[in-house]
Amino acid sequence: MATVRSVVALVAAVVVAACVALAAGGPSCFNHQTETYTSHFKMETVTGHDARVTPFFSPGQLEREVTELVLSAESSIDIAVASWAPFQACGVRGGGGCSPAQLRYNASSPLFVALVNAIHSGVRVRLLVGYCSTNVNPPGAIDVFSYLALAGASVRAYATTDFIHSKYVNVDNRKVAIMSANFDLEGFLYNREAGVVYDGLDPGSPVADFTTAVFDGDWELAIAYPVDATWPASVLKLMKDKSPIPMPPVTFTNSTCSYNVPDPPPTFSAEMDVTVYTMPDDGVELSLIPHLQTATTSIDVYIYVIASRAIVTELIALKQSRPKLRIRALVSGYVVPGPFASYPAAYRNLTSAGIEVHVTHDCLGIHHQKYWIVDGSSVSVSTNNWAESEYPTFTVFPPGVHGADRGLTLRFTHPGLVAWYASVMDADWKLSEPWTPSLVPPPPPPPSVLT
Repeated sequence: MATVRSVVALVAAVVVAACVALAAGGPSCFNHQTETYTSHFKMETVTGHDARVTPFFSPGQLEREVTELVLSAESSIDIAVASWAPFQACGVRGGGGCSPAQLRYNASSPLFVALVNAIHSGVRVRLLVGYCSTNVNPPGAIDVFSYLALAGASVRAYATTDFIHSKYVNVDNRKVAIMSANFDLEGFLYNREAGVVYDGLDPGSPVADFTTAVFDGDWELAIAYPVDATWPASVLKLMKDKSPIPMPPVTFTNSTCSYNVPDPPPTFSAEMDVTVYTMPDDGVELSLIPHLQTATTSIDVYIYVIASRAIVTELIALKQSRPKLRIRALVSGYVVPGPFASYPAAYRNLTSAGIEVHVTHDCLGIHHQKYWIVDGSSVSVSTNNWAESEYPTFTVFPPGVHGADRGLTLRFTHPGLVAWYASVMDADWKLSEPWTPSLVPPPPPPPSVLT
């Protein structure tokens, strides 16, 4: 396994590629928006809804839970994700690296194999993805999205707003998973990530309907993905071959230096209240801040980074108006330089106001999870950070305007589910340390080939 610093460097490659222009004040290579987008999706809350909900974390659980979700598909799979890096040593972040034969015959990602087999079994597969216009596949190599398209999936590139930050899977319009992890080796196996599988028990459940409506709306605005189809007939035949690919084993990794989340995770089956919303439509002033304002005893945030002036201002105002309100923020001990340049100032302001800000133990790649608990009675699991690009303050997004990332958040009130997420944060909090300006890290080394 690579060192923590080299793993972080690999993570930085895709994150910086997606976000470097945000720091510079312009659209990124992922921005293909041509029409002004006006927010129109509104938060929905379903009360007393029968559902099965399974929380999951990495290291250890994420790869298995998402793979099993794909394997359960009977008719359809929708996936929204910015990038998908091959797990093999040939994989280069941001583009190709592996040949079609390497992807098929040396597949080390159970999720990739499960998806290819689903395509070839007749399941309808749609992928709404990020496309960086500056990425070029090396000679003889193919990117994962092109392979899946040539295998029979429908693939389009997101163009609704600046960037697609969702990490989302919908199976049969019944089961929905959202997560913090990018589709890469670090996110699945080595980072701290968090996600949730929601099963509405019947096709067309309210939550699944909402997320499908968002996906379908983005699908209509998406552009054709530039599939790399210039392959000899024999190679195209290989990618279209419908014979099942043997499933590689799911890699279960436990860390020797961080809290190991109990496995298998519990599934909570009950009537519960579920809230679902999408960013940028329900931005910070429509979704997050009103929810934080309901807090009376505690706000616990376990997130990669906090870099939103609006959110920081609100947290400080809440603390000043309610001195007994305990606010804890557990943030990643490493933040990729560039995209979130304002986070040290945010943490200084929060700590000066008496808000507890701790950084995670630096033994994993990064701590990339995104969830928060209010008054110990609700947990919100999200694909987005508390940053201005991911929880924007505006609602109309003309072409070329940065800072409008598509994302999803699910909020639950089931006591057992809330307690499960709280237990992981509490365990990692015990291994953390208070944030100080001296903890701002130096830039990482250049990204390298995945090993």
